[in-house]
Order: sequence, then structure tokens, then C-alpha cells
Amino acid sequence: MQNEKYAQSNNKGKRTMIFEEGDWVWLYLRKERFPQQRNSKLSPRGDGSFQVL
Repeated sequence: MQNEKYAQSNNKGKRTMIFEEGDWVWLYLRKERFPQQRNSKLSPRGDGSFQVL
């Protein structure tokens, strides 16, 4: 019950993004998920731009 209230208040201003084929996107890869590729704090935080297939 409390988690649902927290989720609703946290997601109030967010909107869902729907990407179509051919759209260009920018990826933000977190260093926690890719520790070998993201080992420097001075490395860029995002990669892009990539086209949605």
C-alpha cells in the first residue's frame, strides 16, 4: 500500500517514451552495469546517437 503511493507520487511527472523505427536515440550506460567499459569517472556518460531498428 505504501509502496504504491510512493510509486504514484514519484512517477507523477514522468511520461512514457515510445520510439518508432528510424528514430535516433542517445544511450546512457551506467557504470554499475558495465564495469569493464565504464571504469573512469572522466569517461563520457552517454553514447550515441543510434538509430532504432
